[in-house]
Amino acid sequence: MKFFLLIPAALLAVSLVPFSAQASASAPTCQTGGNGTGQYFGNPNAPRGLRNNNPGNIRLTSGMWRGEIPGTDRAFKTFATPEAGLMQMGDLLRRYQSRYGRNTLYEVIHRWAPPSENNTAAYAQFVSQRTGIPVNGAINFNDPHQLASFMGAMIHKENGRQPYTAQQLAAGAQAAINGEVPVDPNVVAALQNGQCPGQDGLGGESDANFAETMNWD
Repeated sequence: MKFFLLIPAALLAVSLVPFSAQASASAPTCQTGGNGTGQYFGNPNAPRGLRNNNPGNIRLTSGMWRGEIPGTDRAFKTFATPEAGLMQMGDLLRRYQSRYGRNTLYEVIHRWAPPSENNTAAYAQFVSQRTGIPVNGAINFNDPHQLASFMGAMIHKENGRQPYTAQQLAAGAQAAINGEVPVDPNVVAALQNGQCPGQDGLGGESDANFAETMNWD
């Protein structure tokens, strides 16, 4: 049985409100995610973004975001569930357009994966081929279908694979648009305290700052 906490955008600036719970000094070892098997989350053999439930490889910030938990990665955020990571990725992409005026595919990728650290042109071409949006074409991240498609292509580029279902991507995109945080508070609390979820269904999660960059792991 899953529980979801939906918080309206008017009550929460999703990406900027620090997480108030006291974090455990030790990182959790719980295996939630990976299609309910733990094959990705916390798995050292999995791509970095997937093992952190952070498929967009969002970098660490001074404050913790909703759904974020302490992790062992010294550069990138770790989220409690794939759903939280997908939502925050979508939210950050939307901020690029609404706050920073990145209105074309290339402009978005240029900010996400700057030339000083990545082959931005190749990244943009990769996303273009998979979304059907021209490299210099306009984007509309108020459209959940386009946002989900864009996220899926970026996840593939970031991690070398795209393991999430169309339903998961669509839900993450819609949650970002709605300003909702699809985070099970019981999972977050357990992971914050370094405890694994119990036998009440919390271990059966589905698969899953403004300074970010590509990760070539």
